[in-house]
Amino acid sequence: MSSVYPPEKYHDGRSPSAWTVSIGGMVAGLVIAIGAVLGPNWPTIFVGVGLFVIAGIIAMVLSRRGLSNRT
Repeated sequence: MSSVYPPEKYHDGRSPSAWTVSIGGMVAGLVIAIGAVLGPNWPTIFVGVGLFVIAGIIAMVLSRRGLSNRT
């Protein structure tokens, strides 16, 4: 007998998509804050903004692949 599990549903922001954007946003915010404290060091700030954009794109891809809270 084959055991087939139903697709997993994520609740309360526990999806891979939510974790990706949360951790990516925290890392990006930290990089932006470091860049702001150091001068402002504009290249570091732009790297942080780029990290935030990349985290958002990855979260969108994961969401479209079905790894989000929306079903």
